[in-house]
Amino acid sequence: MREGLFLRYTQSLIDLFNLLTFLERNSMSSLLDKVFDSQTSIDRKSYLILGISFTLLKYLGEAIGIYLVQDRFFPPWAMFNPIFSSRYGDISNELVLLLIIVWQIPFIVIGILLTMRRCIDAKIRPWWSLLFFIPFINIPLILFLCSAKSHPVVPMPVIRPEPIDFKRPLVLAVLLGMGGTLSTFVMANLIGTYGFSLFLLVPFLMGLVPGFYFAHRYQLSLSSSLLFVLKALAINFGSLLLFGLEGVLCIVMALPLALVMAGLGVMCGRLIATSPLQMGPPKSLMLILPIVPILDQLFPSHRTVVESEKVVEASPEEVWPHVVGFSKLSEPNHWLFKLGIAAPTHATIKGSGVGATRYCHFTTGTFVEPITHWEEPYLLSFDVEEQPLPMDELSLYEEISAPHLNGFFRSEKGSFILKPLPTGQTLLIGKTWYASDIHPGWYWDLFGRFFISTIHNRVLDHIANLAESSAARKDME
Repeated sequence: MREGLFLRYTQSLIDLFNLLTFLERNSMSSLLDKVFDSQTSIDRKSYLILGISFTLLKYLGEAIGIYLVQDRFFPPWAMFNPIFSSRYGDISNELVLLLIIVWQIPFIVIGILLTMRRCIDAKIRPWWSLLFFIPFINIPLILFLCSAKSHPVVPMPVIRPEPIDFKRPLVLAVLLGMGGTLSTFVMANLIGTYGFSLFLLVPFLMGLVPGFYFAHRYQLSLSSSLLFVLKALAINFGSLLLFGLEGVLCIVMALPLALVMAGLGVMCGRLIATSPLQMGPPKSLMLILPIVPILDQLFPSHRTVVESEKVVEASPEEVWPHVVGFSKLSEPNHWLFKLGIAAPTHATIKGSGVGATRYCHFTTGTFVEPITHWEEPYLLSFDVEEQPLPMDELSLYEEISAPHLNGFFRSEKGSFILKPLPTGQTLLIGKTWYASDIHPGWYWDLFGRFFISTIHNRVLDHIANLAESSAARKDME
């Protein structure tokens, strides 16, 4: 079954390359040039063919990778699920998730550039192609563009570039950077959301505006525009630290996503500026932008389960007491904990059996965990009734009040499973279920999984050391 399915995937990939070869032999390879050529439009037939081809290539790459790693079939219709956690929620390997995200980036870039070219051909302002990024709306947009007729476009007169006054880019960089800081304050503190608007829309607009402005008025090079956006982002992140709105670790985590979205914004802005249509942004589209942060609140919490395991050189009966409660751990030396992530220190329990309460102490406070399953010595499960802050942010100040530290990342329940092995050892499994209201979930889940796995490993290693020491002492007696 495994070999047969793999062969079918491989044959599908071969068929796809044969299709691309056919297109090239029939003098249609120039279609690929239209993806990146800002001076050409794309008719609906070319848009449809390229769209289907790239969608198939994207699907086959993901499907083959998921099958090889997890031995499961990834259905084609799952590609159209806009919620990443539903599409890839059962993938537990952090590296696989990262590779999937990296694999999707070029297809997102190609998709938006194709859509812009198609808008130009249909005599629709390419600003509307930005709806490509909005879930549930992008599919109707694509279907509409596949049916919209082509219209002759009159090229715009060539505008002689103005000489650049170095003061203007500097002022614009400061305005964009401070605008990003103000947007963070409004969305996080007033609207109460850490969503797509903050982490995708804001950096994209920070790239789009200068990308359009400099290409339209000064014909500045792409590299110069990108360097300018880096300055604006530096001002943005620096002011977040200066005003105590965010800490160092959170800014470092958001930086890769911000760089990608800002770079994509620069490319889109340049393409819009050099297209042959009049480029004033439509007022109706501008009215949509303030609504997007409010829509972020409609997205459900992203829920994930993280599982870690450790083989212990002791029986379940010898491991069990150290699972229920364990002595104080040594000072955390992992670099992650030194950056401020909460580290477990020790655990105690009050009572016994279902209804007892376990207290897991961390460097930032204590988890209160009512016991829900007690099957000594094989299963201990608990809910999380109270929890401390997930991290102690590195900042210029002793304490900052970033809203995401309170309730946006929540542990919901956990369990320890002890499986006896034929060799007399115990397979100790730790599981944590958590929910996050920070979007996009597919991106922040990479960090959440890594953080919790690191915490798991610290606890499991400590329990294993305690149990193995106890077992060794019994053998000596």
